Amino acid sequence: MFWQDKKNVNNIMDELNNLKEIVHNINALEKEVMDDIEYLSILELESDLDVKEKIENNLSIVFISSYFDNYEKNDKSKNLFISLFNKIDVKFKNIYLIDNRITKENAKNMIQESDIVFLMGGEIYNQMKNINNFGLQEYIKNKKIVIGVSAGSLNQSKNVLYLDEYKDNKIENYPGLGLVDINIYPHFDLSNLKYVDEVKKVSEYAPLIALPNSSFVRIKNDNIEYIGEYYLIDKRIIKQITERN
Repeated sequence: MFWQDKKNVNNIMDELNNLKEIVHNINALEKEVMDDIEYLSILELESDLDVKEKIENNLSIVFISSYFDNYEKNDKSKNLFISLFNKIDVKFKNIYLIDNRITKENAKNMIQESDIVFLMGGEIYNQMKNINNFGLQEYIKNKKIVIGVSAGSLNQSKNVLYLDEYKDNKIENYPGLGLVDINIYPHFDLSNLKYVDEVKKVSEYAPLIALPNSSFVRIKNDNIEYIGEYYLIDKRIIKQITERN
């Protein structure tokens, strides 16, 4: 009877581990989809604001992945971004992508030769870790135009702060690129109560700017411009603000 019980327990544990893996994969897939939605929203909004005045044609752009070993996903995402830029008549002279197929030296050269650095979404910590491992931080900081979405928006902060659900809801807190003094929290949705609670918890450590997928921030010469609605969240208190649409 004891061994039978032990076997049942082991079977249950195996099922729980399988379920945990399935949930992890679903969450990862959902996050990728959310990232793509945010990219689309940003480019559509930029189209309304005449993005061609901000990003000229025939410039060079370099994408920096957050999944340095997932080449298929990186290529697919890069092609999606380029198609969205093409949709609003922004054409690039050279298009680069940095992941583990590229040497550290070539990665630095790509950034130096590019007019725009595009920090892609996905795995927040791993993106910053690889930026540091490749020695790219100062090269990125010297560029005039840096675009970041999802993970890329968080990593532009001086100090990156977020809750990592894949590490037992640990609060990650580490130095970022230092391009901005604000802390962005993307994908904000008041109807997603679990996510709202997550953001409130993180706001206990520092004030946050929470952005829905249809909103974004533009910073030029230290002037901050918010496009769409956003939320100031500090010490669990949420304040909604609507800016220019």
